[in-house]
Amino acid sequence: MRVGLFGGSFDPVHDGHLKLATAALHQLNLDRVYFIVSPRSPFKAGQRQTPAAVRLSLVKLVLRGSAKLKSADWEIKRRGLSYTITTLRAYRRSHPRDEIFLITGSDTLADFARWRAPGDIVKIATVVSGRRPGAKWRALPAALEARVHRLRGFFPDVSATEVRASVAAGRRPKGVAPAVFKEIVRRGLYR
Repeated sequence: MRVGLFGGSFDPVHDGHLKLATAALHQLNLDRVYFIVSPRSPFKAGQRQTPAAVRLSLVKLVLRGSAKLKSADWEIKRRGLSYTITTLRAYRRSHPRDEIFLITGSDTLADFARWRAPGDIVKIATVVSGRRPGAKWRALPAALEARVHRLRGFFPDVSATEVRASVAAGRRPKGVAPAVFKEIVRRGLYR
């Protein structure tokens, strides 16, 4: 199988995440894309986050009914800080024949050299990236660049930070599925 692994905080999941995953699915002819909710990113230490179980429920809500886009709680079950390399190694052990594609946004890709074991990551997976309108591709070290696939097109200019700020200000955020927004309001998130 050709499988996309898309990890992140998803705090909350929004249209940019969905469009990026769907583009990877179609452009790379993937069999499935897993949205892997991270309980705690090492890059977000000290930042307040919505509980991982709540973020996972929002991802499940927006992916409901999709045959190829699925949620995954693997990192939540593992607990502690979430390192991509740990997730990739665990997936490789349990699915040794799958071809793995690690899906990221261009903002995340820009920090790739700072990740834990980036050289090992690209040995296990092809890194796939998409960008927002106006975003520029940043150059990577040659060894990493050779294992990066840049998706065609642009993806919605929406960020989870903007979504949270809109909700906190009492405005309806752009780029969030109606069902997700309804659940955000019901749970009183980001107030």
